[in-house]
Amino acid sequence: MEQKFTTKDTLPNIGPHRDSDAGLIGCAPAPRGVLRFFICSRDRPAILRRCIEGLGQVLREASLDGQAICYIVDDSTRPEFSAYEHSIVGSADSNGLQIEVVDRTWQDAIYERLAGLGSGPLTLLKSATRKLGHGAWDLAGVRNFAFLLAYCYSNEDDLVVFLDDDILLTSAVYRGRFVEVDGAPLIRELMSSTSRGDLVASGAAYFGQVDGSVMDHLRLVSEDTLRLLLRDPHGCDASEEAALLLDQLRLFPSTLPVQLAFAGARDSIEGPGVSGALLATTPASLHSHFLPLCYNEDWIWLALLGRPGAAINKASHRALHASPPQQEIVSGVLDYQNIGEIVYRAVRTAVDDAPPGCTALEQCEETILADHFLSAKESLMREMRSLLDVRARIERSSSGWPNEGDLRLSARSALVGIERFIEDALVRTEAADHAALHLWFRHYLADIPAWRNLLDGARTRLCEDIETHGSTRR
Repeated sequence: MEQKFTTKDTLPNIGPHRDSDAGLIGCAPAPRGVLRFFICSRDRPAILRRCIEGLGQVLREASLDGQAICYIVDDSTRPEFSAYEHSIVGSADSNGLQIEVVDRTWQDAIYERLAGLGSGPLTLLKSATRKLGHGAWDLAGVRNFAFLLAYCYSNEDDLVVFLDDDILLTSAVYRGRFVEVDGAPLIRELMSSTSRGDLVASGAAYFGQVDGSVMDHLRLVSEDTLRLLLRDPHGCDASEEAALLLDQLRLFPSTLPVQLAFAGARDSIEGPGVSGALLATTPASLHSHFLPLCYNEDWIWLALLGRPGAAINKASHRALHASPPQQEIVSGVLDYQNIGEIVYRAVRTAVDDAPPGCTALEQCEETILADHFLSAKESLMREMRSLLDVRARIERSSSGWPNEGDLRLSARSALVGIERFIEDALVRTEAADHAALHLWFRHYLADIPAWRNLLDGARTRLCEDIETHGSTRR
C-alpha cells in the first residue's frame, strides 16, 4: 500500500458525512454508527503496534458489521517514531481496521482551518489543547485535542472510544503471568451500555498494573506488606513474600513499586471505577465540557458528566493495563499528581454535597467552594502522614516473627528513601494555595460555554471542507 502523509493542504476525508468502503468487520447487524477509536501516543511505537494489533483482532472476533476507524494522535518527539507510526497504517488496514495518523502537520492544518472562527475560540483551542510533538508529556492537553477531533469527525450515532497505547484487549503475558482477556465481549458491552445521544461514558477495570498515582502504588504495596506480616508468624511463605515487597519498596524512587491486579483481584474503591485509559462515550458528552489541564483530568471530567450516579457505566469484563516499568520518579511528578488529586477530591465532594435535580456540572458550578479544596488538601496530607508511619507499623507487625530483627532492618532500609521523599512532598502539599486552586477551577468552569461554541464552529467548518473537497487531496 502506498504510504500517504497528510500535508497542510490536505484534510483526510474521514468525517461524519462520508460513506466509506473501509473494512467491514464480521457479519452481525451494526448496532450503531461508526466505531471511532482514539489513541494518544508518544515515543512508544512498539507498545502502540501491540495495542492496535490486539484491537484489530478483537474487532474481528466481536463480529461487528460496520466501519471502524482508529485515529493515532501522534505526539512523537522524534521523526523516526512518527515514521514508524505511519508504517503501521498499511498492515492495520489489511486487517480490516482503518488507521489514520493525526500528526503535527494535520494539527497545523486544522488550526489553519479554524483560524476564521475568531481570536476567542482559537485562543481557547490553543490553551486547552497542546501542540503535538513539543514540550513535556501533557496527556490532558493531547486528550482535549482528541476530544475536538472526535466531535468534529463524528455523527451523533457514532461511538467514540479512547484507548491508551498500553491497554491490551487480548490475552498476553505480563510481568511473568499469563493474563486472559475477553476483549470481544468487552467491546460489545461498551457499545451496548453507551446510549447514543446521552451524557454517558462506559469503561472497565484492569488486570495488570493498577491505574493509580505514585502515592496509590506506595500505599497499596505497603499495605500488602503489612497484611502479610499479620499472618501466622510461623509460616515461611508470608515472610518471604513480605521480603520481596520490601525489596521493591527499597528501589524507590529510582523505580516505582507497583500494585498488580490479576484474576480474582478486587476492584479499586478509588475514583469512579473507570478511567480515560479505556473509555467509550458519545459526541454529546465531549460537547458537555473539556478536560481540565491537571492530573486526574479524566476522573474530574467523569465526575462532572451527566447526572450524578447515572452517567458512568462499568463493564463486567476487564482489559489489561500492560504498562512498562516506570523509572526514576522525580519530586515534580508527585507534586503534579497531588495537585490533581486535591482538585478531584474537591470536585467529587462538591458534587456529592449538592442537592438533586440537576446535572453534576450544574451542581458543581453552584456549590464548589474554596473550603472543598482545603478539605481535599487536608485529607491527602493525612494519607501522606499515614504512609510515613508505615515503618513503625511494620515493626509492630513483625513482633513475634522468627526473623523479627531481619524484617525490621529490611523495613528500615526499604522505607528510608520513601519517608524522605514523602516528607519533602508533604511540605510542598501543605504550602499549596487552596484558594488559588479554587479560583483556577472556577476559570475552567467559566470556559466551558466557550468550549461548546468552539466545537460547534469547528465541526461546521471541518465538515464544510470535507463536503467541498470530497475524497480528493488537494
